[in-house]
Amino acid sequence: MQVAGSTPAALRTPIHPASPSLHIDRIRQAPGHLSRWVWSPSPGSWPMRLPREQTNMSELGYCEGDTCGRDGCVGVIESHKVVNCSCHTSPPCGACTAPRGYCDACGWEESEDPPPPPEVYKGKPWQPTEPRPLDPTKVDWRFVPHTHFSMIKEGVYPQHMSREEVELEVRGTFGGRFEQFGNGRFKYIAYTD
Repeated sequence: MQVAGSTPAALRTPIHPASPSLHIDRIRQAPGHLSRWVWSPSPGSWPMRLPREQTNMSELGYCEGDTCGRDGCVGVIESHKVVNCSCHTSPPCGACTAPRGYCDACGWEESEDPPPPPEVYKGKPWQPTEPRPLDPTKVDWRFVPHTHFSMIKEGVYPQHMSREEVELEVRGTFGGRFEQFGNGRFKYIAYTD
């Protein structure tokens, strides 16, 4: 790594000839690795460091190009090639999302790391909602599953309505039958298929 203010001119590239005061500085990592480019406000100043580069040895590297940091290792994290990719069928595939990181210097393999502990659920557990109350001033019902071709409609109706008037409201696509009717309550099996 270079010292502040000593970036050689060979590593500076002007952005545009009309504005020679803006440069792109290239920071070299290890030989054979990609360089990172950052903006530098003036030719004499040291380029800003990327947040990913501001690490200390207590932080462990997981992304490709990071410093390993395990037990003081200064190796660089690399990734195994993807084998048996099926993203063309159903992206993203398991081969592409599986952990592939490794460090040649210390022999660390990301696939051998234990999974992180699950997070504790902080919300309230799911509770089924209370069914809304039925309105006895009109024909009102709830659906209850019955068979693959019928459903049960249980509900209430105003006392002044006849059986035929209630059936007009609750009849299924292919008819149906009352199983219970009277005292303002009914149970009707509607044939739907």
